[in-house]
Amino acid sequence: MNSKHEMQENNENDTQMEQSVPTSVLENTVNQILTMDSQNDNPLDYSVLNNPESEIYKKARERTQMYIDKRLPSSRLKYFRDKTGLTNEDGLDGLVAHLSDTMGTNCIKNFFKHPEIKECELCGCRTDKPLDRAHCNYDGCCRPVILKRAVEHYYVDEKTPVITGKIMRKFIELHGETPLYLLCKKCHKSYDKNV
Repeated sequence: MNSKHEMQENNENDTQMEQSVPTSVLENTVNQILTMDSQNDNPLDYSVLNNPESEIYKKARERTQMYIDKRLPSSRLKYFRDKTGLTNEDGLDGLVAHLSDTMGTNCIKNFFKHPEIKECELCGCRTDKPLDRAHCNYDGCCRPVILKRAVEHYYVDEKTPVITGKIMRKFIELHGETPLYLLCKKCHKSYDKNV
């Protein structure tokens, strides 16, 4: 049994060790733990999600395009029927900022539904909750860039209204050029943070 003196010494040694470990080392260790595959305790390689040559990238891109081709022509999503004409004195970037925060996010969430897919594409964990739709972080694939391209398709100048429904439909069409991943919340958060 440890005496009071030995226990006090151990506590002091632990405290000294904690104080001597640089914060960056602790942060790196925490990040490594957060990016471990929950099933195999292997570090997850988020870079495959940004590699157009990887199987996961190709598979997600193909699934996204097929889903758009099948669902978009008959979709009655309210975002596509919105006839509101938008103008913005801040021009193109102002329109993109206005549409990106809520409408762009909600349009993706409501259009891309994959209830049949219950397994995270990265770590493989299974869930009964809907998986997150994660935009590829590769150059030009993120939501604001895609939305800007959709607005540019119809944009004339800051005084000419652009129809919201047309922009949102084009926004979805343009997603066929990039993968939209289905990730668990943990992988989605880590992917956005680490890549």
